[in-house]
Amino acid sequence: MEGIFISGGIAMSNWLSLGFFFAFSNSAQWRVTLVLPVVFSLLALPLLMLMPESPRWLSQRGRFREARVVIAAIMDKEIDSHEVNAEMNHIQLSLENTRGSLKLFFTNGKERYLHRAAIAGLCQAMTQLCGCSALIFYTSVTFEDLGFTGTSGRLLGCGFTTTFTLAALVPLFTVDIIGRRKLFMLSLAGLCLSMAVMAGTSNRDNLATVAVVFMFIYAFCYPIGFLGLPFLYAGEIAGLRMRVPVTATAVSAQWLSQFVVGQITPPGTANLSNRYWIIFAVLNAAFIPMVYFFFPETNGRSLEEIDDIFARSSTFSVVKNSLQLPKDIDVDVVDLEKRFQPHGATDYQKSDDMTEKYSATEIEKSAL
Repeated sequence: MEGIFISGGIAMSNWLSLGFFFAFSNSAQWRVTLVLPVVFSLLALPLLMLMPESPRWLSQRGRFREARVVIAAIMDKEIDSHEVNAEMNHIQLSLENTRGSLKLFFTNGKERYLHRAAIAGLCQAMTQLCGCSALIFYTSVTFEDLGFTGTSGRLLGCGFTTTFTLAALVPLFTVDIIGRRKLFMLSLAGLCLSMAVMAGTSNRDNLATVAVVFMFIYAFCYPIGFLGLPFLYAGEIAGLRMRVPVTATAVSAQWLSQFVVGQITPPGTANLSNRYWIIFAVLNAAFIPMVYFFFPETNGRSLEEIDDIFARSSTFSVVKNSLQLPKDIDVDVVDLEKRFQPHGATDYQKSDDMTEKYSATEIEKSAL
């Protein structure tokens, strides 16, 4: 959903800019489009008050009953069911083991946090090093170089960014079916092909239409793997103990890469012309084996399972273990409840009245 709203916002701004270009001849062309996002922010603020807290955050602060209610609502189970008990035990056990200092981030011990940070950072850097910002920031310039100026160029630019939004619907329905790794590699293959064709056709007037077609193919392939998925993936592999430092490093890598691409694109296209796109074609091709050999699959795994996978793995075995180790969803829930029994006293069991039943309506109401 994040990718849909990101691309939708960009597409909306382009369409509004197109409309205001014809409606106004002064600074209102850009002032109105700059102010409009504030309206959406104001609409979103009250909705935040209706969102439930994370069960892990609630458990960390001793609010175990509320954590149970949220988990039961998500699972659509009774509050004292085996599934809810297993998840509570799992969270409690993980919290007992998530004690440490920031220095763990700079080591590669059993939890392999430096390893995780490298994967997360590379993943989010790919979102920009694949050439996305070079096309989006300079969409109108790119179409002008292909011979599409004036209204036709502006319409193509709007259609280009709208394609991102429509394509962002694909991972929404496939990410938990196909998995993260396959979507990354499928997307990269399309991006590589698109950039290669653009490099070979952009400087030929008789092939300008072909270049435009593959620009739109690029716009379709990018959201499949790199619009919102890297943010999800970085958070999944970060681990519970060092989640904030790892994800912060990953986001920093993304924005730094975006800055670099944004700065080098104008002189790159000016000096290299169509050959500039060869750089991104090569990078996209190089990223495919990196994903295949070094990016573990997280689909269907809990954060605790991912911690266990990295604890058992080396740099070169983490992918194999992520694909071969059994998932918790494949194990009997009663066994899970026993396996993830926290060490020592189970405080949340003592503090909760386990005989109290919650109806489905009460659970949903409390979660909201």
